[in-house]
Amino acid sequence: MLYLDYNSTIRDIFKQVEGISQHGLDELFDDEVREGRKSYSESIIAAGLATKEDIFSLVSEYLGCELQIGEVGQIEPDALQVIEAEVARQYAIVPLYLSEGGIHFLAADPFNSSIIDDLTFALNLEIYLVVCDPDQVSALLDQYYPSQEGSIQDLLGDVGFDEFEDLDESKESDLTDAANETPIIRFVNLVMQQAIRAQASDIHFEPFEEEFRIRYRVDGALYEMSPPPKSLA
Repeated sequence: MLYLDYNSTIRDIFKQVEGISQHGLDELFDDEVREGRKSYSESIIAAGLATKEDIFSLVSEYLGCELQIGEVGQIEPDALQVIEAEVARQYAIVPLYLSEGGIHFLAADPFNSSIIDDLTFALNLEIYLVVCDPDQVSALLDQYYPSQEGSIQDLLGDVGFDEFEDLDESKESDLTDAANETPIIRFVNLVMQQAIRAQASDIHFEPFEEEFRIRYRVDGALYEMSPPPKSLA
């Protein structure tokens, strides 16, 4: 539901808008909206007091963010390589384009300040959020970061190292096939696939006492991958 977690903020934004019935806005802010069981934004749209585009425009102005209305044009390939699919889906963002020292993300939740805080630290870039339709972000995530490719954890799933204990060791072909399907082989294959997709020049496997870090280099910059499960590290 549109901006469900920010019903009170949306109400404050609309209180500053001239030409809209404040009485009508107050009536829409009922118990369901107050308790977070119904989207105030969607109630405003259903009542005909504003369009979805009006709300995006007001949110953009309120937050001081860019605004994207309508179909998104070409997304820069270099921008897409800055973050992994797991990060894009975690924050519900899609890289739009790079600027000098910064990157601009379409954001389903532009109110979420942790996106800027976390990614500024992780990427060492200025982070700019672009207000747009959250449904558009979902569609673009499916297009550019399809979930079926999966993360490292998704690919490994619940597979354990003891799943091949019952194999007949006398059958060399069975053992070879099994080795190619073990979690560590599947993990390394995924790391290679991600690095190749990002056009990495090299991969760094960095074991530490408390963690195992994997980074790959693209155009001289190192980017960190999701760490392997502790059972593999």
